[in-house]
Amino acid sequence: MSVRPLRRRSKRSLATRIRIVWVIALLVLIAAGGLAYALITAPQFRISEVDTQIEGREIARSEVLARAHIDAGENIWLIGAHAAARRIETIPYVLDARVERRLPATVAITVTQRTPVACLGARSPLTIDATLRVLADGCARPGLVRIDAPLPPARPGATIDDANVAALVRDAAMLASAGLTLRSVGRDAFGALVAVDATGLQLLFGDDADLAAKVALVGPIRQAAKRPLRSVDLRAPATPVVSYR
Repeated sequence: MSVRPLRRRSKRSLATRIRIVWVIALLVLIAAGGLAYALITAPQFRISEVDTQIEGREIARSEVLARAHIDAGENIWLIGAHAAARRIETIPYVLDARVERRLPATVAITVTQRTPVACLGARSPLTIDATLRVLADGCARPGLVRIDAPLPPARPGATIDDANVAALVRDAAMLASAGLTLRSVGRDAFGALVAVDATGLQLLFGDDADLAAKVALVGPIRQAAKRPLRSVDLRAPATPVVSYR
């Protein structure tokens, strides 16, 4: 019996293996391109509805749609959702915007409104929120506290970079949380904190470092007063001084 010698399997050359990989990669790329073309040209992915949910009354739907710049009939895969959201957030009153695709043909826009907390300046005031973003020219709501401070040049949509204004806004929020309804918060010629409440009572706080302890005295002093107060001087909280109308 004769025995045939075993053939040795020849290895593919490196060049052959590289060509195979390139062919496979090319086929995958062609398939992906075909799929992308089908998604882009398919009529069922043309936007038929832009659903807009706005949490707040100060933001107009028409302005949101104008900033989003999403056209009916546009392919839903071609919109820049992130870029559209950032454009909407340039509207002064907008805190947050989300733009989402809802297949096959709906774009959902959700907008959250900023909350005005104060009016900055006595003449030609600006409405601002807690982050010092300028929301509007003028005072948007009559009940907002007035921040008596020099008015920096700013337009709606800008953020005010002023340490004094920031401190006064924080102080106003602290006084409000303690139960005071305020007309204005500002500083006197020496930089001491002065507030006026809704009744016209002037509150002289002096240094605002121990503001919580000082504001706690306002209620008891008012209750103990025999007649309407004009001012309460709490610059020395151990010995407050009051004046009457």
